[in-house]
Amino acid sequence: MKFPGCIFLTLSIAASAWAESVDETLFLDPMAADVPHVLTAVRLRQPAAEVPASVTVLDADFIAATGATTITELMRFVPGMMVAPEIYDNNDSVQYHGGPAHFPKGMQILLDGHTIFGSALNSVNWYQLPVAVEQIQRIEVVRGPNAPTYGTNAYQAVINIITRHTADSQGGRIVAEGGNNRYRYGFAQAGWGYEGNYWAVSALHRATDNLEDLYSDVPPCNPCSDNRRANALSLRGDVELSHQTSLRTSLYVADARKQVPFYQQAVTENDITDRSVLAGLTLEHTATEHHQVRLTASYLHNERLNDTRIEGIGAGALDDDLRALFLINPEAAMLLAQGKLLAAYGALDLTDQQQTALAQALATRYADITDAMIPVSGDVRAYLTEDRVDVEIQDTWALSPDLTFVSGLGYRYEVADSEHFYGGRIDDHKFRAFAHVNWKPADAWVAHAGLMYEKEGQHEEALSFRSALNYLLTPLNSIRVVFNESARTPDFFEEHAYWTFQLKNIETEAELNGTTYFESYIGPGDLDQQRIRSYELGYYGRTQSGSFDTDLRAFREYQYDVIYRWPSTRSPVTYTDNEIWYTGIEGQASWYPRRGTQLRFNGAYTELTYELEEGLTEERIFALYAPVTTTTSWIQQWPGRIHTTATLILGYDYGSKDDNADPTDMKRLDLYVRRPFELSGLPGEGYVKAQRDFSSDPHLPGTLAYNSVLRWQAGFSLEF
Repeated sequence: MKFPGCIFLTLSIAASAWAESVDETLFLDPMAADVPHVLTAVRLRQPAAEVPASVTVLDADFIAATGATTITELMRFVPGMMVAPEIYDNNDSVQYHGGPAHFPKGMQILLDGHTIFGSALNSVNWYQLPVAVEQIQRIEVVRGPNAPTYGTNAYQAVINIITRHTADSQGGRIVAEGGNNRYRYGFAQAGWGYEGNYWAVSALHRATDNLEDLYSDVPPCNPCSDNRRANALSLRGDVELSHQTSLRTSLYVADARKQVPFYQQAVTENDITDRSVLAGLTLEHTATEHHQVRLTASYLHNERLNDTRIEGIGAGALDDDLRALFLINPEAAMLLAQGKLLAAYGALDLTDQQQTALAQALATRYADITDAMIPVSGDVRAYLTEDRVDVEIQDTWALSPDLTFVSGLGYRYEVADSEHFYGGRIDDHKFRAFAHVNWKPADAWVAHAGLMYEKEGQHEEALSFRSALNYLLTPLNSIRVVFNESARTPDFFEEHAYWTFQLKNIETEAELNGTTYFESYIGPGDLDQQRIRSYELGYYGRTQSGSFDTDLRAFREYQYDVIYRWPSTRSPVTYTDNEIWYTGIEGQASWYPRRGTQLRFNGAYTELTYELEEGLTEERIFALYAPVTTTTSWIQQWPGRIHTTATLILGYDYGSKDDNADPTDMKRLDLYVRRPFELSGLPGEGYVKAQRDFSSDPHLPGTLAYNSVLRWQAGFSLEF
């Protein structure tokens, strides 16, 4: 399909001639208005009752009340969001509705409008995120497909992390916290500025032994360590260039290290180092109260170094002839590697001279099967770099008091370089154009239409569309109906991976015919995009006093042509003919029965049905899925300036729908107690926290639970 993206910007400029008087607060900070507003759903500040999506807002006060120190823990307060430790990469896994636990895909993660997912593995290193919770003004989570607004990565949801204006970060602040499992957390920030020019610099450290896991069934490690630590530095600035023009800049540098539990007998060490740099700027020019132009640009650089020690692998597994056979006939190669010679010959295509020649050479070389079993030890050093440049211009016009038009153009260039994962260097260009119309034909009705056009490399054009209608019962209460049809283009790893393991520093008594492990993960190339069709009926309501608010959503989401491949060299098949249906209800509610008391609840019930390609198991594609999840919090201020938060987190039947599977439950109670104090006239706060598991189940089927059912932390903060 040919679609001239620039038409969006042209239409918005041509329409300016008949723009009328509009609300002058259209482009102001959403925190300044009495009526709740959100920004993320359509890139436009809107009253919450008029938004064409379900949006969860976690503001700074609520974030502080939870005591959470990571973004992933905060996601437990979002309906339908599932969180669990993921052992194969020692990362936190976050899924909306459910799906794979390892390298989950389908959510766009933004930091002040800049995308921060990793292109090379199309994943988010949650533990390495360089932003501290103390820097966050609010987090907006759009629950449901939002590709018409943010493109292919917003396939299922969007998480937008919005940091504080640096004018609100003046002076200094330090936070120190420690606990069991060798938990450590530290944050320091200093801010300065004058006359509209403000800056803030900060440092962040976090570390933990994580699950502190034991796994005695698989030697040689007991316990298998999964500790991790991360450090980050940031420099942010907000500059008022003129009365109409502002500039926000940011620079984040992060370094994270972790040990990945090794559950294969030959692996005795597995350490990963991740480093990243994110530089971004946002230039906003408000020409009139009708018209704003925003330019955003960012540069992201990621590095990953994975050092693995292999001991005792059989010499035959490194044979170049076995590897060549695996590339053309994986089944026969696997059988030969297992010593099943007769079965291997039965799997060969005897009309293929190359296959038969390779099999003959292997049979001759390892006529004595013990020669293939001579142990080999060595090191694997996997190095990966990725770079992304992203530039976008957005144009917002208030054409009349009842009609607003948002449009824009964007360009993204991505490159990944790794001999280990890609066999070299690959890159990609992506162009996008988007538009959204917000029209209020009558006081009680708001209509929306949004479109995103994307062209990526040699792929066909991707088109995502959303239409919605809100009926306002009152300015603070509305019913909405939303339809969305969106696309997700294949990522680098799904399409172009060439994942191999080459041993170095080899120690063996065998005569080797190669140094590269025979199994490889090879992307098929030229995959089609996968798509999602979503229907939503929702309700948003808030009392005039603000003592109660709620958001409810009933949904039916149909995903088709779903791409899945287990990220392992032992999985030679890419599955593309899969269909998934998510049907359910979810909601959130906050109630302030009296001053100093808040009760907050979120929950989701999700029914999963599917048709999977033969060979794909439910345990893999739905490893992180639960039909019922809830989080209930009681936030209370007591006499003596004591503040408490008690949170009950429940998740039932995590794992596959398969009747033969062994699903797990999550039952946890969190308690957070804090009290402000003064030290030599400086304001501060002391606190203690604890998390108690009431289920011995692991967080994901087939993995591990915390070694200790009770974790605790204590700390303080001080401002100066």
